[in-house]
Amino acid sequence: MKPVSDSYRIILSLSGADQFRSRISEFALANGVSEITASKAELAVYELLVNAVEHIPEGHRGEEASVESFVDSEKLTVKVSFRGDSFDLTRVNLPDINVHAASGKKRGLGIYMIRKLADNVSYSRSGNRNTVEIQLLLKA
Repeated sequence: MKPVSDSYRIILSLSGADQFRSRISEFALANGVSEITASKAELAVYELLVNAVEHIPEGHRGEEASVESFVDSEKLTVKVSFRGDSFDLTRVNLPDINVHAASGKKRGLGIYMIRKLADNVSYSRSGNRNTVEIQLLLKA
């Protein structure tokens, strides 16, 4: 498979995340990624965008976020970059899902879902921009 890429700019808002949601899976499916992997990527990126919107400082809401998608013969990679306070989701302790469910909580699983759906999640910061890279391996 020849490597392909695409990039997008979206408004960092809940409506922006909703409007963008299917773009990742459409890109993945158009480039030979399985439906299940494309769906996992769509959900992980959507959760990341919603989490960013919910926790971004008030002064950065409505700004643009950049999303870059890459697919090659081994993996689908999505990089999301946005301005805001530093927050490394790879360092967050994941909850015990059974304890969380038993507590009756209905929220608070976005980071859990991102990290469980993806094969690899990494975080970097440059200046005032956070970049989260999500990778899903393409199974043979």
